Parts: sequence; structure tokens; C-alpha cells
Amino acid sequence: MNPETHVLLLDVDGVLVTPPEWFGARLLREHPELTRQFFQTAFYAASTGKSDLRTHLPGFIAALGRTQTADEFLHEWLESENHPNTPLLDDVRQLRAAGWRSYLATNQEAHRTRHLLHEVGLNEVVDGEFASCTVGYRKPDPQYFAEVTRRLGWRRNRSCSGTTTPTTWPRPGPPAGRLTCISAGATLGASWRARTHERPGASAACPADPGASWFA
Repeated sequence: MNPETHVLLLDVDGVLVTPPEWFGARLLREHPELTRQFFQTAFYAASTGKSDLRTHLPGFIAALGRTQTADEFLHEWLESENHPNTPLLDDVRQLRAAGWRSYLATNQEAHRTRHLLHEVGLNEVVDGEFASCTVGYRKPDPQYFAEVTRRLGWRRNRSCSGTTTPTTWPRPGPPAGRLTCISAGATLGASWRARTHERPGASAACPADPGASWFA
């Protein structure tokens, strides 16, 4: 792989960020039905840029029996997952110093995207972001990758490598584009291996575990 012909598309949750427990997983354990409904409706809309997550929070907070404001709830959520994977981020810095361009490729809503970039500090290791709320589609929808391809301005024989899920998607004109997926492991340097990586239980419409699969 060559930084002149490839870019890095980096997954976030479980890769660049590794908290001891996902906030959504805790909510799912404590309030399974409410949490599933919230992530399958309100969060889904926010993560594709169709709504602002904050506007959905007051009703959800009340249903959970909490007394927090929307801002307090959101702060607890975001800060509980503020656990950057420092060794992996160091590897990304080294790759960027060697000429690689890197971008976040992640299913996120706008508030967490900003938090990841400016509070967690991921803006220091990427050239930009392709969060689903920005792109308008969620992984693994092929339209997500088609739109990322368009925004990158790719032509023939240009491809990407990343810690993400699908391995192929349509691109206009032959040859078909290919996404080479990297197993992050402990560090990128230790695991620079091309292989298909798919998080179990995740689907575009109804992931099995909001804590593990809705963000990615």
C-alpha cells in the first residue's frame, strides 16, 4: 500500500476510542426496550444528519426516570467514552508523518463527532471526517462509500485502507473500487494486515447492540 494511491479511513469506537464500557451498552442493560427504540429511531435519524440528537433527549431522559437536562445527559454520555487509544493514535501520527492522509469513517451524530474531534483530540491525527451525519448515510450502506469516494475526488486506481467494515462498494467506471480493511489489533504498526473485519451483530437497520454497533 502506498500513501500516494491510498488513504486511511479510520473507524472510531473500539479502534481509536476504547472506553471500558459504552454508554449505550449501559443504557441497554438498564432500560433495554427504551434504549433499543431510541437508537433505532431518534439516534438513527441524528446519525444520518436528518435531525439534531439534542432535540430528542428531553423525552428520552424523562422516560429513563432521570432528572438531568439534555446538556447534562449529553455531557455524561460523551465524557464517559472519552478514552482515546493512545498507542494506536501514535501509529496514525507516524503514518501521517510518512505521507498518509487519514479520515474518520464512522457512524456518529453531530454532537459526538465534534466531541471526538475537539475534546478527545482526534482532529490532531486526521485530515477530516466522514461521519455518517455528515455523509448522510451509515456504514455499511454502499451509498456511504460511494459518497465518501465522491468527496475524496477519487479516480481510477485510487483506493483506501481502513479499520472499518465493508470490503467493496460501487464506484463509477472500471475498475471497481476496493476498500482494504486493516485489523487494528494493539497498534497499526503491529497489525498492518489486510483482512475483512466485521463487527458481529451489526446491521444498517437494526444492530444487535447499541453500545457496540450503532457508532463504529
